[in-house]
Amino acid sequence: DVSSVQSTASPLQLSVALRRKLGRGATYNVKVLLRGDAMTGKTSLLRRLQGLRPTPEYAPTRELGVAHVDWASDTEDVVKLEVWDVVDRAKGPASPSLALEHHGSPGAAAPAADAESVDVVRGAHAVVFLIDRRKRWTFEYVERALAQLPDALPVAFVVNFADALRTMTRTGGEAPVEWDEVVALADSERSKRPCVCLRASMVDCHGLDVLHSFLELPYCHAKREALARAQ
Repeated sequence: DVSSVQSTASPLQLSVALRRKLGRGATYNVKVLLRGDAMTGKTSLLRRLQGLRPTPEYAPTRELGVAHVDWASDTEDVVKLEVWDVVDRAKGPASPSLALEHHGSPGAAAPAADAESVDVVRGAHAVVFLIDRRKRWTFEYVERALAQLPDALPVAFVVNFADALRTMTRTGGEAPVEWDEVVALADSERSKRPCVCLRASMVDCHGLDVLHSFLELPYCHAKREALARAQ
């Protein structure tokens, strides 16, 4: 049953078709970061980008994860798209597949990879920020993180959980993040970098077509860098 395989497969596994595609060599290597506060849907988005279903139960991501996504532009270039599920602070020791180097005595657990131990921004061609409008602190996280990015790096602001927002009612407490606030933040950044805002849902894939188009920007960013090196 293909559907059951897709719902349980690991996002770190490469499909057979993608292995064949990348086995012939890539014209450009593109690195995209998924960033956001906890429970904003980064891992679910990564799974959707790979054609996998989100897992039904929430499980916090223990450490930084890297996966390859099958993406193609309108050109004949073969693009190796590397998507990083960024964890700011890891939880526990590293898994064997992500151990960066050996530490300590034989059998000792290596520290898990996270944004504190790895310079995730280095070599990146775009950042996708996820926001939960129901939690204002997820928007404030993005405001702080933007200050750490180099100029000209393309950014997408993804307001996630659009399916839940359709039925959201004001029940008191902290005010939700208004869409106009997200647009205003993007406008304030456009003097430095290309910015895109979109609403998305990992339940019904709403907005993922816009995100797919956004990936043209990091592709062009990587191509420009390659041409500059060649010159």
